[in-house]
Amino acid sequence: MNLTEKIREDQEMRPLFLHYMRMYYQQKDLPVSLPENASEEETSEYLKQVWDFNKSVEKLTNTLEQKYQLPKDFEAEGSRMNEVIKEVCAFLLKEHGEDFIRNFEIKPSL
Repeated sequence: MNLTEKIREDQEMRPLFLHYMRMYYQQKDLPVSLPENASEEETSEYLKQVWDFNKSVEKLTNTLEQKYQLPKDFEAEGSRMNEVIKEVCAFLLKEHGEDFIRNFEIKPSL
C-alpha cells in the first residue's frame, strides 16, 4: 500500500480532508475581493470564510506533516504534499460527490 492509499484509508484523516474540501468549495464561491461598499456583515462573513479555509489548510497540512512526515514543500515543483492532497481529494470527490462534501460537518468530539 502506497502512502496516498494509506492516508486515504486513515479514518482520522478523512474528516480533515472532507472539511478542507468543503472549505475549499466555500472559498471558491467567494468573490476575489469585496466591493468597497460591502456592509459590515458581508465583510465579517467574507473574512470568517477566509479564516476558516486557512485554518482547515493549516490543520490538514500540520497533521500530514506530523503523522506522515510529509514536508510542507508547497512551493517546490513536484511537491509530495500537494500531490497527496490532490490524489486523496480526487478519491473522496469520486467516492462522495460534491453535494455531500459541500454539506459535510465535522462531528464534535465527545
